Amino acid sequence: MPELKYRPLKTLFTSTFKTYVSLLKVMVPAILIIKVLEMIGAIDWLAKALDPVMGIMGLPGEAGLVWATCLMANIFAAIVVLFTHVDYSSFTVMQTTILAGLMLIGHALIVEGAIAKKVGLHWGFTLLFRIVGAIVFGVLINFTCTHLGLLQQTVSLDFIPQSQENQSLAGWAVDQLYGLVLLYLILFALVTLILIMKKTGTIHFLEKLLAPVLSKLGISEHASYMTLIGMTLGLAYGGGLLLHESQKETLSKRDIFLSISLISICHSLIEDTLVVMLIGPSLVVVLFFRLAYALIIVFMINKIKP
Repeated sequence: MPELKYRPLKTLFTSTFKTYVSLLKVMVPAILIIKVLEMIGAIDWLAKALDPVMGIMGLPGEAGLVWATCLMANIFAAIVVLFTHVDYSSFTVMQTTILAGLMLIGHALIVEGAIAKKVGLHWGFTLLFRIVGAIVFGVLINFTCTHLGLLQQTVSLDFIPQSQENQSLAGWAVDQLYGLVLLYLILFALVTLILIMKKTGTIHFLEKLLAPVLSKLGISEHASYMTLIGMTLGLAYGGGLLLHESQKETLSKRDIFLSISLISICHSLIEDTLVVMLIGPSLVVVLFFRLAYALIIVFMINKIKP
């Protein structure tokens, strides 16, 4: 009897750990690759390649270093580079909004690309999808704001994060370990929450609530709550849950493809949006316009690739 009593808990731990290990297999090598690339100066090389692209989006060439850091590392690291390496005193709200949009759509491509690949999205597609998607977003905002005279005021940046450029290798390793432990705890909490939501019927309610919108994108209601988690919390969590469900073969390949495509360009709507607000962009653009932009893109993908 005691064994039966604790069986659900054992299943929960086992299921979460299995998904976590699958994520670690792609995340740890990706994190190490990023560190090596940082140490050999690959971010600077990428910044030079991005220099001419910045101009078509109304940004100075030096903004390429910020986005290159974001593509290789993460959003906060990119913000540190902005404050420590770029003269942002003359940036307009339009320019910070475009830069924020680039960072939100295109960041941590090695780590997140590896997760997307594990779930079922090809590496090449992920890189092209997010980089081109970010550039098109930037061009659209630049064109619209320039011709309508919107967001042309000079931005006021009051927050300057402390640089971690001189962080020791040991300090970096501790930070990464902390992040991986935190990932497991959050993943466990999410899997537990989903189990509770399934038992109480909340999942069914959310599926019905989101079904009309996501069905237009080709995503079935069975993938709706995982898509919602990925969009609100982040690709690692949404991707982890999609991986968890795909291992049980409860989702179709098309559901997974469309869902992870949407999450890839529009995830962590809460946390990441709050972080980029530190550089003074338009909240309406980086949150609501970005969400609409992502939905339209996935809608078009669904129509083009039936």
